[in-house]
Amino acid sequence: MKKLRILIVEDETIIAWDLRRTIERLGSEVCSVAADADAAVACARADSPDLILMDIKLRGVRTGIDAALEIRRFSEVPLVYLTGNAHLANDPEIVATRAQGMYSKPPSQDQLIQMLAIARAPGPA
Repeated sequence: MKKLRILIVEDETIIAWDLRRTIERLGSEVCSVAADADAAVACARADSPDLILMDIKLRGVRTGIDAALEIRRFSEVPLVYLTGNAHLANDPEIVATRAQGMYSKPPSQDQLIQMLAIARAPGPA
């Protein structure tokens, strides 16, 4: 089975490090870690990840939602939000990003396994 390439968009270093460690232990690869919206968009464009794990509140003025909306202009890569703001799940801007899920931070290993399964699922026909 091919290793999944994951883009982590997280501005909290410890959380990003823990996500990377767990993802790699589960047999996938972290292609990039971005801490702000501009870096997230650039990495999504350059690295063509199989899955994006996106925090909502990031360093700088722009949010993960802003980054996701911009990424959607050129990619339908599966995207999952990791956030302390899970109450925003039905926010119209978040719905517009066509995310495949939203999980509270920090996610458990079982939740990360669920997220990786989203990336492995066949796309729309």
